[in-house]
Parts: sequence; structure tokens; C-alpha cells
Amino acid sequence: MTRLRKASTPTLWIPLAVVSGWVLVALLTGALGSQASTESPERLLPVSTITAQLADSYPVQRSFVGRVEARRESDVGFELGGLVAHIHVDDGASVSAGQLLASLDTELLEARRAELVSARDRARADLDLAIKTRKRINELQALDFASSQARDEAVEGVNAKRAALEMGESAIRSIDVQIRKSQLRAPYDALVAARHVDEGQVLTAGVPVLLLFENSEPEARIAIASNSIDRLRTGDEYLLRIRDRDVPAILRTVLPERDGRTRSVDAIFTLSVPFNGIRRGDLARLVLTERIAAQGIELPLTALTESSRGIWAVYVAEPTTDGAGILSRRQVELLHLVGEEVYVAGTLEAGEQVVSAGLHRLVPGQRVTTTTRPWRGRSQ
Repeated sequence: MTRLRKASTPTLWIPLAVVSGWVLVALLTGALGSQASTESPERLLPVSTITAQLADSYPVQRSFVGRVEARRESDVGFELGGLVAHIHVDDGASVSAGQLLASLDTELLEARRAELVSARDRARADLDLAIKTRKRINELQALDFASSQARDEAVEGVNAKRAALEMGESAIRSIDVQIRKSQLRAPYDALVAARHVDEGQVLTAGVPVLLLFENSEPEARIAIASNSIDRLRTGDEYLLRIRDRDVPAILRTVLPERDGRTRSVDAIFTLSVPFNGIRRGDLARLVLTERIAAQGIELPLTALTESSRGIWAVYVAEPTTDGAGILSRRQVELLHLVGEEVYVAGTLEAGEQVVSAGLHRLVPGQRVTTTTRPWRGRSQ
């Protein structure tokens, strides 16, 4: 008869396995805790800050634009009509005062002058004969061989011949003036801006032949707003921006009238350079700086971040005992913006450290390390 084997009781290895598991868990937990306790301290984000400085005013630049023009401009032409014989200059030429620019054909005038010279010579001969006749009459009258009537006729004959001679000389001088005025000469040192006629044209008196504008001391005419015109002083030097360079200029005059549409006033500046690289019609810009009285703090534009409902804000790093900084958000009012600089007012106080850039990485209450850098704005 077969005997059934009795089931064996649990052996000792099961409790030992459980105890070993708990020990292993404890060891792992201790190791992790030890590792966490030896990790490096908190890493703080570095930021650049500037020290807020309070100012009583801020600068505002106002820009006014005008044009370069010649001090004198002339459409020159002949006083007399006639056939154009020669044009001695061309567009763009530089001419000196008195230089011959153009001339008319003077053939008819020369012929008329020759005729008048002959008439003058005849009048001179008649005068000589009249003088000799008067002398003989005077000698005969002294011998009582000539009457007083003959003497008077001789005297008046001399006067008539002398008048005829003077009239002939005046006619010659008139022809000489016409010949001289048939030559067009430069009235001043100038540049030839335009040539209106060519040789062979028959002109009437006064028709423009050349356009000239004075070569020396160009001017700039700039329209100044009414609230800024009183800040200009005649005789003072200003810098005008012309063709990407600064040109010194002296304020010559301020016109005594306002423009009917813009209400501006024209100011005339004399440039210290000739038309060398500067052209008539170039734009000239005058920048005037004035200070607006208002307390505030000037900051770089990068120190601003948008806040709610169109209000701006800045981040201030408040110092802590361990040498770090805690960020706080301050709302400010934007008073003025020029270029990359802003002038603000609000809860920001002088002496606080304002984060100058990188605001997109920051949040209020964040701990940071600060590096203060010097900064001077326009109002400083």
C-alpha cells in the first residue's frame, strides 16, 4: 500500500528574501538622499543692469528741411536785339565776373560807326574853317573893313560847327555802346546752369540766353516752425546735414513774414563751402535740440517690456542678503522716445538697478545675478 507524502512546511529562505528586499530598498533610498544632498547649489540667470538716474528734463530733437540755392541767380540776355554770332560757354562752365559769354553780330553797327566817323571828320574840318573865318573877320573889323553883322555871323558859325562836331562824336559813342552791349559778359563769378539759345538765332531785346547762379557762398533756405524760430540767432553758426555730411552754416537772416499755408518762417543760412560736391536744389536739414522740463528716468529701449492695457513696465533687481537679486516688475509711463532711448516716469525710483536687456527670459520673483554696467543717455 502506497503512503501519501506529507506536504513540506515553508522553508526559511522566504523570510530571508523579504528581509533582504527591505534592506536593499533602504540602501538605495539612502544613496539617493546622499546624492541629492551633494548636488551643486541653485544656478542663477545672469542679467545686465543699469542704475536709474533721475533727470529734471529730457532732450527733444526737431528737424526742419529746406533746399540749397544760389545767393544770386540770373537769366542773362542782351539789351539789344540781333543775330547771335557766338556762344562762348556751355552748360556747367565756371565763369568769372566780366568774362565774355556770348556776342551778337555787329557788322551793321560797324558800318554805321564808320559812316559816323566820316561825318565827324567832316564836322571837325568845318569847325576848323569856321574858326579861321572868324579870325579873319575879327582882323578886318579891327581895320574897320568888316561890319558887326559879319563878325556875329562868324562867331555863330564857329558855334554851329562845334555843335555839329559834338553831335557826331556823341553818335559814335552811342554806336560804341551798342557794340559793347552786343557782348554778353558775366555779372559775377558764376556757374552756367543752362544755355537757352545757339548761334544763328535772331533775338529780341531781353530774351534769356544763359542761366547763371553765383558760384560762391551758396545758401540754404529752411522753413522753421513758429515755436522754434525764436531760438535762432542771426550770426550764429549751425550744422546743416547735406548729402550725408555736416556743413557749417551761418544764419544770415530770418525773413519777416510767415508762409500763408504752413505758418512757418524761412531762415536763410550761408554755407561755408562753395558748390563743390553740393548742388543747387540739394536738401538741407537743420536739427534743433530743446529740453522739455519733466522729471523722469532715461533708459535704453531694450529695458522696456509690454504690460497690460498698453502700459509699459521694467524689471528691477532688488538685492538680497546672499548677493543675488530678486526681480520685481515696475509699471512706467513712456514720456518720450528717440532712437534707441526712452524717457519714462512712474514707480521706478532713482538708484534702482534696472535690467537693461533680455527681458523675454525673465519673470517677477525670479532670482538672478546682476552685472551693473555704466550707461549715459542723452539727458545725462
